[in-house]
Amino acid sequence: MPLDEKDIIKRISSGEQLAMRELMAEYKFKLYNFIKKYIKDEEESYDILQDTFCKVYFKASTYNPEYTLKSWIFQIALNNCRDYLRKNKQSKHISINDEGNNLINQLTSEYTDESEQILAKEKMQFLELEIQNLPVKLKEALLLYSQNEMTLSECAKTLEISAKNFETRFYRAKNILLQKLKSKY
Repeated sequence: MPLDEKDIIKRISSGEQLAMRELMAEYKFKLYNFIKKYIKDEEESYDILQDTFCKVYFKASTYNPEYTLKSWIFQIALNNCRDYLRKNKQSKHISINDEGNNLINQLTSEYTDESEQILAKEKMQFLELEIQNLPVKLKEALLLYSQNEMTLSECAKTLEISAKNFETRFYRAKNILLQKLKSKY
């Protein structure tokens, strides 16, 4: 059952622990996967996740209902990821392949011919490398929309840009990857 956003925020603002546990149960896996794909450090991802939930708890009274709760929480997580990378001066490495959601295996399982599976895996690995070469703004758009079941509008609000600007970033990233894929294969 989806959370009632206004009710859960009101309850968290008043210090209700149960409301915070409900919110964490709803978002912890999605947020963790987002953070892990963004910073590529499993241990640090847990710390950033915890920090995200702490900020949600202590800043619940500042929540603006103009945004969806999901968008607001992902914005906090994204800012925490950016801060972490800035402090550690690491490049952003966004992955389309992880243990819990192995996109390569999902896509290649559709092929019955072993040579088709090998080619599909090779293409996905190539794409993953090319994602790393995308400008940061395009990578963020690609990651938010393709990995988190968010609408274009929610993604735009998360990045604090217009929906049209977000759509442009996402499609530009997608087109760059498609062109690179076509030129290689």
